[in-house]
Amino acid sequence: MNRLITNDSWRIKYYSIKSNEILNANEALSKKILVTINDVDNFLSNGLFSLRRPGEYLPVAGLIPLPPKTCWNVSEEKYSFHSDLMSKKLPEKKSWEQIERLGEKYLYITKHKKIAVEVSGGLDTSIIIEFLLKKNIDFHIIGFVSDRWEFRTERAIQEYYISKIKNHTIFSYENCPAFDDLKNSPVHPMPQQESLFYKRHLIVAEAAIREKCDYILSGEAGDQIFGFPIDDVIIGNFLPSGYGYWSLSELWNSEFIYKNRGVKYISALAIGDMPGYLLSRRCGQRSDHMKLWVRNELKNILPSMLSDYAYKGFHDGWVAEGLKLAQESISKIASISYEAINHPELEPNKLIHDSQIYSSMPESLRSNFLARMAFVNWLHSLIQNRHIN
Repeated sequence: MNRLITNDSWRIKYYSIKSNEILNANEALSKKILVTINDVDNFLSNGLFSLRRPGEYLPVAGLIPLPPKTCWNVSEEKYSFHSDLMSKKLPEKKSWEQIERLGEKYLYITKHKKIAVEVSGGLDTSIIIEFLLKKNIDFHIIGFVSDRWEFRTERAIQEYYISKIKNHTIFSYENCPAFDDLKNSPVHPMPQQESLFYKRHLIVAEAAIREKCDYILSGEAGDQIFGFPIDDVIIGNFLPSGYGYWSLSELWNSEFIYKNRGVKYISALAIGDMPGYLLSRRCGQRSDHMKLWVRNELKNILPSMLSDYAYKGFHDGWVAEGLKLAQESISKIASISYEAINHPELEPNKLIHDSQIYSSMPESLRSNFLARMAFVNWLHSLIQNRHIN
């Protein structure tokens, strides 16, 4: 039987097919989770982004994730996106002055609170930083700087802001490899690829706590808003699926890393009406993966290294190096998971082999590998924390 299930909260919820209940993460875990061999196939079929993309998916472990402020069409066999409870219409074209005033309105929410911004070395976080500097807001920057050759441009941007902003906490990416400390991933009700890289966010959250920061602003959502094609979006119509806050933000890290520690992790470009305001200026634009349009639009406030030049960062080397360093951890969590669920895709030697050839894999096989890794990491976290039936 099909039914509409709604999550009107601001946190991730889970619908239990067995009990017909909507549960929060702790409630879902407390009931013990039954994992079967079919759940491996279901999760691999769903792909990596079921928590962020509208679509049709298969339940895993009898649970269906419900992103904040969304409604889903649910049956025992599958579930599909129905609607966004916070759906907005694309407004008339807004001036940058109007967009700036909207930013000031949202910034007022953080009054008397301490703000930190991730300084990634990318365009999107730089736009946020420049806005705060223009408004004479006191804030902290937190980031990871790498000596890797492919991050040389990001490093130059980061060093520019480090020299400009006195309150900063900077870490070395070399001391935080990808897939670090997998055996201690936070327990979570359903597999999610973000769990594989949780350690970086844990370090940022702990830094924010030390600096007494209440909010961390990220540039997440910039790729979709400034880079995705919107040539079929019409003024006055509802924004297409994929532009709700749940699709534009890092829900998993916000929920399982930051909120649990009393820190709010916010995708600044995705708040409220901001996506609509920004998209109204880009209305009719095609794909712009180098974000040339916004670089030109904001050239008066951006440093010339961001407005006159375009670049795109790649983390492939960081990921591949992290996999080399994580061989022992991968073998351990895969062995424990494979013993519990004897599915060939979880076989430890197969995962180790694929981790060693990750760099040469086509994108489809990389996604499949990361999905398998996410599954064994999730299953290991359930077993280790005794939340498995």
